[in-house]
Amino acid sequence: MFLLHPTRETAAPLGAWLGMAWGVLLESCVSGGFDPGGAWAQRGVRLSLGLIRLGSVYALLGMAFTGLLGEAAGMPGLRLLRYLWVGRYVTAGAPLLFLRLGLARPQRTIEVVPTDPPPRDL
Repeated sequence: MFLLHPTRETAAPLGAWLGMAWGVLLESCVSGGFDPGGAWAQRGVRLSLGLIRLGSVYALLGMAFTGLLGEAAGMPGLRLLRYLWVGRYVTAGAPLLFLRLGLARPQRTIEVVPTDPPPRDL
């Protein structure tokens, strides 16, 4: 899609979507997910920390691209890359950070219960 219409308007949503898809795959392979429950205070700390980090990732990527490339930093390809990393942080970086800081617990694994009864001896 981006190759057919490489503009700023397509770069942001496509980059965010690709980054989130990449992050979901990475997060499910590395940690297996996390339990979003917990006390309201714990959820508030996660929300605050996650938003602060998200803003810093977005701002630092913008400053890095502008500092290194000047006017070329607004190119659609770099915008796609910026939003790709933002999307990846949202779905993989933040959950891993919460797990490492002890603000979340790993997601519980679901036990597989056999649906067929055991065979009977005749």
